Amino acid sequence: MPLQFVKPGAEPHLNVCLFGPPKSGKTVGAASAPKPLLLLNADRPNATRYVHAKYGDQVKEARIEGLDTLVQATHEIANGEYASVVLDPIADVHRILLEEISGGAIRPTQSEYGDVATHLERFCRSLCEAPLNAVLVTWESLARDERTGEFEVLPATGTSNTNPAQKLASMVDVIGYTGVVEEEGGSTRYMAQLLPGRGRRAGNRYVSTLGASRDVDVAEWVKLVKKATAPKAVREEKAAA
Repeated sequence: MPLQFVKPGAEPHLNVCLFGPPKSGKTVGAASAPKPLLLLNADRPNATRYVHAKYGDQVKEARIEGLDTLVQATHEIANGEYASVVLDPIADVHRILLEEISGGAIRPTQSEYGDVATHLERFCRSLCEAPLNAVLVTWESLARDERTGEFEVLPATGTSNTNPAQKLASMVDVIGYTGVVEEEGGSTRYMAQLLPGRGRRAGNRYVSTLGASRDVDVAEWVKLVKKATAPKAVREEKAAA
């Protein structure tokens, strides 16, 4: 069978991981992605109340109850209705799946942990490979590097094993560590650190476009990446129009 050549899609899509401490703008920031948006929520109902107040019918939410929810979400996404999908938070998705697969065991087996990691990885990867913007949300987790003895802040995946966090980081285009910046006059800004620093795992493949840090507005990030990656002829045509 001859080698099959491929080209990037006509429209760029951004895969993002937002992680950070509680109340640092992760969920609202994730929901800033292009609409219409499907929000797969594993957190408490109140966690998304402000999102619905802000975006209304542009956001559809489904509660994650177990593996069947992920299967149903896969079929829903395949309909092509959504510009973006948010999974929030990954660590709680892991907990829900582990409780289901282990039958609510207090001490799940290593095999059950492995099954959950595989299901979660496959679902996240399917989102990142779909023709839409995928935003994966989770908390921060402190991990110790056995070689150096130093600690690093990583995306929490529901397990102390750092391999799932490493795999998650490799799937996405942008890893943003979220935080609240207090400004003069009492106003606040929700921002994301987009390059590694201060022991935090972060990074983005569009450094020259998105920079080292930026306000958490995923729709804006997508527009900037779209502009930066457009073929030269297309950019010149639009500039002349």
